[in-house]
Amino acid sequence: MKKQFLALTVLSIVVITGCKKNTEQLVTTDALSVTPAVATTITGQVVPNELLVKFKTGTSEKSRTQTLSFINGKVSEHILTKAMEFSGDNDGIYLVNTDTDVFAAIARMKGESNIEYAEPNWIYTHTLVSNDPFFINGSLWGMNGTYGSNAYQAWATGDIGSSTVYVGVIDEGIMFNHEDLSGQIWTNPFDAADGADNDGNGYIDDIHGWDFFNNDNTIFDGTAQFTTPIEDFHGTHVSGTIGAKGGNRR
Repeated sequence: MKKQFLALTVLSIVVITGCKKNTEQLVTTDALSVTPAVATTITGQVVPNELLVKFKTGTSEKSRTQTLSFINGKVSEHILTKAMEFSGDNDGIYLVNTDTDVFAAIARMKGESNIEYAEPNWIYTHTLVSNDPFFINGSLWGMNGTYGSNAYQAWATGDIGSSTVYVGVIDEGIMFNHEDLSGQIWTNPFDAADGADNDGNGYIDDIHGWDFFNNDNTIFDGTAQFTTPIEDFHGTHVSGTIGAKGGNRR
């Protein structure tokens, strides 16, 4: 009979995967692996017929209108943020619509004395990705929906877990000091390791849970068939699927 353990693990997200919001001519790009798992990339695409124009300080409205007439441009938005004002910029930038090709419009305005700069309205995307190698190479079959937990599919819809959710695991032991589980395993706040049953639940020093097979507080005993104790495979695997750390390149 296989020994059984009870351990509590904090449900936290293992890996965060990407989702992109598509708008007109917004294209997807290869994501960057980062920690924390968020990357900002320029797609190489621009919003059609839109420019961001920065006029030099003191440029009159009449001069702005005259300059924009070279590209049949009309101001659709004046952008002046508190951050700009805090940095001493009281003029902001202008979002300009034009019926001219964006790059052709920039070329037409090149050399205009009242323009500080003009650039396309680049499309940026934010992509959440994993940098954990075994997830990237497909080794963690327990994360997908074919044989596993559907975790990958859940993360893709933005459901990335919560550190306030606790899950009880009844299985083999858990290697609670594993690099992906360290800090993820529940620690009993009411029972210090002092040889006494401080919380009065009948289990002495049940710090991370209880070994009901050996009737002790050791939830990790290694694996008997190996000369060097390593993780109890299945309990650690299950706990890792539930609450392993993500974005730590492990």
